[in-house]
Amino acid sequence: MRASSSVAIAVVLVLLVLGLAGCGQQEQTSGKETGTAQASQTSGSAARSNSTEGSKTLAVRPYKPLGRVVVTSDAQKLPAGCKPRQMAGLMTHFVAAFNRGDQEQLRRFFPARAGLEPWLYSMDRFLTYNREDLLRYFARRHRHHERMRLLSIQVIPNGFISDGKKVPSGSQARTATGSRPLGGITFLLARRADDLKKGPEGPERPTVGKGVVDCRRQKILRASIGTLPAKPKNTFDSVRVCRKLDGPNQGGTIVACTGSSR
Repeated sequence: MRASSSVAIAVVLVLLVLGLAGCGQQEQTSGKETGTAQASQTSGSAARSNSTEGSKTLAVRPYKPLGRVVVTSDAQKLPAGCKPRQMAGLMTHFVAAFNRGDQEQLRRFFPARAGLEPWLYSMDRFLTYNREDLLRYFARRHRHHERMRLLSIQVIPNGFISDGKKVPSGSQARTATGSRPLGGITFLLARRADDLKKGPEGPERPTVGKGVVDCRRQKILRASIGTLPAKPKNTFDSVRVCRKLDGPNQGGTIVACTGSSR
């Protein structure tokens, strides 16, 4: 009888130990699952946060230049996003999208509505205030196999002058346009197309442009581009916007500068 009682007690103790061990393992497993879920939620939140922050950053991040750029002069008073190299980046990406006929990419360079007067964009005899008209014009030019190359670009520290009206840049522009720092630019392009006559230096014609850029949003608010008449005097050297680089092997190099370096 005593032996049977001892055996029964031993069996009960074993069952209790096994039960407690099972509960401990279940709690440990549950704790791991909870910790994993919490880590997953935290990681997901962090990923969403980083994605949101990345989108905001990408919306204002300056373009990196396509090709070799030499900056011959810079100015500390230029607003962030409108330094010479950054403006060269913006214009090289615009020209690349134009040459590809990439309408979706071209749309990103211009605001939906003109924010400044008296004009948004003009090229030779074309003039528009409307982005959609501008994109249709680009498509027409692409059908004429028009191609452009950026040769040089100058950023104007003291603003942009057009039709006798000065659009300030830097801190002054914030007062004139709300909170948007602006940069004035002038640039030199090499332009060719099926319906353009050859110039004195071949199929590419010197083309001069000027504009205003929203430095924070990397948008072209104004632009005016004009191709010089095909006359012997209208060479690329005659309309440089930055000083010419010295030395050999400078072909294809884009020169960027500020207004004081010419």
